Amino acid sequence: MTVRVLRYDPDCEVVPQAIIWRSLRYCTLIVREGQDDLDTFRGASFVIGNDIRFDLRVYRGHIHAEVTVTLYLPEEIRDEKQIAHTVSTVIREMAIPISAVAWKRGQKFQFGNLERSPEDRLRESEARILILKIAASQPRRTASINKLREEIPKLFDLSPVDRSRSPSRRNEALWQIVVRNTMSSHTTGSRTIFAQGWATKIPNGVKVTKSGVDYLSSIGFLDARRSALAEEE
Repeated sequence: MTVRVLRYDPDCEVVPQAIIWRSLRYCTLIVREGQDDLDTFRGASFVIGNDIRFDLRVYRGHIHAEVTVTLYLPEEIRDEKQIAHTVSTVIREMAIPISAVAWKRGQKFQFGNLERSPEDRLRESEARILILKIAASQPRRTASINKLREEIPKLFDLSPVDRSRSPSRRNEALWQIVVRNTMSSHTTGSRTIFAQGWATKIPNGVKVTKSGVDYLSSIGFLDARRSALAEEE
């Protein structure tokens, strides 16, 4: 399935159903300013197929606003099984790890207190997509390794485990080793961004291909229509 970015606000009331320990910018570049009866917010609207519509929003005063985003579904969706299925579908289709879900409907929630899963850390499978996102956000869709290392902490909330020192390379943190391995594994493995044709290696960096842009559009990070226009320019 494909996650499409909608250019208009939802025409119904929405209800929070999950909190994801990822920033709004991590999830999408297509962000708008909005306001409702509650407060002002930054967010984006999406649709998967013809039926699943959802919003990602960060309200002013949102808990951990720089590193989390809330998933909203239409108020009319009230069946618990349907909510759980929809949340799982959104997480999967946006290529967000399950470990990133800090809270979802049915779990206890204390306002002002949100705990991150101890399992939530940067792994190679997520680092591949994170590298694509960062490179696609740069001029000419290209990023050096130094640029990647500079931008990853801005886009991904590094956990204490991520920041701990590598036992084999004491001058590097574990997350830096993950990035190094992700970038150097282009000659093996069928699931790397290079093997799948989403990116190519360049001297000391990476460049996102048209296939990579299409993939990022399919998970809602880019607007497919704007990307197509950029290709024509």
